[in-house]
Amino acid sequence: MTNVRDELRGVARTLRRLAEWDQEDGLIGYPSSSPARLAELVAQIPRVPSAPVASDDGASTEAAPGQTEEVAVSHVHVVADGPERATLVFVGAMPGPAEPNDGRPFGGAAGELLDKMIGAMGLRRQNVVLLTVTLGNVDGGAPHSESALAAAVTAELERVTPAVVVALGDELARALTGESAPLQAMRGHFHLVVLPSGHPIDVMPTLPPAHLLENPGDKRGVWEDLRRVMGALGLPGGVPRESAS
Repeated sequence: MTNVRDELRGVARTLRRLAEWDQEDGLIGYPSSSPARLAELVAQIPRVPSAPVASDDGASTEAAPGQTEEVAVSHVHVVADGPERATLVFVGAMPGPAEPNDGRPFGGAAGELLDKMIGAMGLRRQNVVLLTVTLGNVDGGAPHSESALAAAVTAELERVTPAVVVALGDELARALTGESAPLQAMRGHFHLVVLPSGHPIDVMPTLPPAHLLENPGDKRGVWEDLRRVMGALGLPGGVPRESAS
């Protein structure tokens, strides 16, 4: 493993030197010569093995990779997309009725931007779990309570058992962490959350891609948040955990 760690450190240093802001998207571009080796290194990140899940009738079934499923807890709907288990989860708000939506979590232009963000981390959408949550009642009434949001998302996190969760937006960041601080105050560092089962997760709050579409100048700060996530997962180009403030 020593050689792998040394190579990861070397790749990280190279990526930091060569990374440039993409003129179109404001995302980091990686050297074109390294994707194959990056994929090989990413494959060495420990994965939680897939486990059977219980169906409505109590029978044990094996979920298909890349499936999309919808669950509801206290009338809070959560749509999940991705593998049965993953080390990284992105959770954000479902599009409102007036927003473009192609029927999958993080669709439309915001979803395309999120795909680019995930790609800049050296991953693909298939490598992570995406959760979208309704932040308001379907009849346009008052938003759900943070406790209801937390319960709905926690039910999915218990199933996925990730190491890190990226909370996109202030409502979900507050619901998951139990903190009342504004999003800008919560960004830039991890918040430890222990699920009811005892499984610990690190939550990184940051701005949602829909916000970045309207405020592209904020992309650099979000990228730094994602680099901390990369560091926690041991991905090349990430900020090492001890260096993250």
